[in-house]
Amino acid sequence: MNAFDFAAPASIEDALKLLDGQNTVALSGGTDLLSRIKDQVTVPRRVVYLKDI
Repeated sequence: MNAFDFAAPASIEDALKLLDGQNTVALSGGTDLLSRIKDQVTVPRRVVYLKDI
């Protein structure tokens, strides 16, 4: 698994700013996403956690 930045924004506005860019994915439940990252099917630079918004 490659290293990536993890962000947990507190507002929708912050989330939208963080999601703007290449290789950024949203996480809100995520078991499928985590498996894809582990298997290197998806290689994000940043994961934005949306569950707390």
